[in-house]
Amino acid sequence: HNVEEAYQLCDRILVMSGGRAAAFGPREEIFQAPPTREAAVITGCKNITSAVILPEGGVELPQWGIRARISPSRMQGAVPGQEGFAGIRANDIRPAAPSDRENVYPVWIADESPSTFRTILYLKLGGAPKNGEDCHLRWEISKEDRNRLLAQAQPLKIFLNPEALFYMAG
Repeated sequence: HNVEEAYQLCDRILVMSGGRAAAFGPREEIFQAPPTREAAVITGCKNITSAVILPEGGVELPQWGIRARISPSRMQGAVPGQEGFAGIRANDIRPAAPSDRENVYPVWIADESPSTFRTILYLKLGGAPKNGEDCHLRWEISKEDRNRLLAQAQPLKIFLNPEALFYMAG
């Protein structure tokens, strides 16, 4: 089904995967904090990685080489040491502001893909990319924002909002 149409037409969404229900609930919940990796993929999340819940709260994201804080409301009742997945939608990443104190990371642009009204930037966390496929995150931004960002020296600093990140049990 078309994800946009499902969002527009349905108050509640059922996500099926492998013949079983992967998620069911109000559309805002399913899109903002999908309970399973399958639900995140089906609802269009492009940035998903393995995650381990840390004892002090937050998550370690080993494939991305970072630790991040996720809002408790998006942790799905996870406990320290639990392994699962974390995600953030490509349009929920934003440039870091001077007032951002956590979840701020240096990134390098590995590649970009223009579309009609937006641009997709492929970002590498923690170091310059070796090639266009050496990236961790997909970031969808307006063409105007893209032009402003490319005028800045790399690395750029991004902010992964704890309210936009979400955890899914493995």
